[in-house]
Amino acid sequence: KLVGSNKFKNFIDVTIIAFLSVIPIRLTLNDENLILVQDFGFPLRIVSPSFAFYGWNQKSLTGLNNMLLSFNWLPYHSVLFFLNSFFNMPLWVLNRLVIVASFFFLGLGIYFLLRVCGRSRSASLIAAFFAMFNPTVATRDSYGHMPLLIQVGFILIVLGLYLWMKSKKFSTLNIALFTSLASLPIMILAN
Repeated sequence: KLVGSNKFKNFIDVTIIAFLSVIPIRLTLNDENLILVQDFGFPLRIVSPSFAFYGWNQKSLTGLNNMLLSFNWLPYHSVLFFLNSFFNMPLWVLNRLVIVASFFFLGLGIYFLLRVCGRSRSASLIAAFFAMFNPTVATRDSYGHMPLLIQVGFILIVLGLYLWMKSKKFSTLNIALFTSLASLPIMILAN
C-alpha cells in the first residue's frame, strides 16, 4: 500500500509541477504568434532535418549558416519536425511546449534530486517552485535560453538518478549505462 500511495503522491506532485510550468505562458495561450526573444533559436519554419546538412539554408531557423548549428541539435529539431509534420501540431504550440518544458524539467529535476536525498514532499515542491520562479531563471527565460534551462533540469535528474542507483546498489556498469542515457538530452541541447 505504501508504494502505491507514494506513486500516487509523486504523480500528484509532478502534476503540480506541470501546472506551475504553464503559469509563465498562461496569457499567451490564445495568441498564435511565436514567442521569440534574443537567443531563442526556435525555427520560424520547421523543415526536414536533412536540410541541416547544407552549408546555408534560408529555410532553416532564420537563414543562419548551418555550420553554426551543431549536429547534436539534429534530434531536437527532428522532434519538432516530427510533431509538426505527423501530428500537425502548429508552430506556436511547439513554441509554447519548449518554453513550458524549460520550467517543467527544472522543477522536476530539483524535486527528483531532493526526493532521492530524502527530503519531504513539501520541501521538494517548495524547492521546485523556487527553482522554477527565481530571478536567474526569469533572466535566462527573457534572453531565450530555454534549452539551457532544460539542460540544468536534466543535470539535476541525472545526478538524482546516479544517487538513487548508488543507494540501491546497482552495478557500476548499469549506473554508467543509465546515467549516460539519461544525460543524452544534456548533450543534444548543448551547442
